[in-house]
Amino acid sequence: MKSKHILCLALVLSGCCISIFADIPAYSPDRDWVEKHCTTNTVPKDERIFLGHNNSGDYASIVHYHNGISLREIVDQTPFKDKTVSVIVMRPEWMSNNIVIKPTEKVAFEVKPLDVVWIYDQTPIF
Repeated sequence: MKSKHILCLALVLSGCCISIFADIPAYSPDRDWVEKHCTTNTVPKDERIFLGHNNSGDYASIVHYHNGISLREIVDQTPFKDKTVSVIVMRPEWMSNNIVIKPTEKVAFEVKPLDVVWIYDQTPIF
């Protein structure tokens, strides 16, 4: 009986370890989508930040990562620079909650190379 418990525990723990290193389902397709829309981009592959937003339909861009780049700097490179936006940052193993950024507001968040950043306009339609 004791060996069955050990075997069950080992299987559960191995499953946990596998799920920790698994890609979140949306990261790869979203990153691929941005890359497909930015085929002429010349930013080195390991220094890219993948950017998408919903301004007049689909939009994708790849920006150059540099040490200390902020979400404010990324938003300022889009048509949303003077608007309140909601940002979601995705990594292979993790995804942020919505981060709301008001115009000119700086948010303490560490952007990393290969992040996928989605920006959504929060300006009311009415």
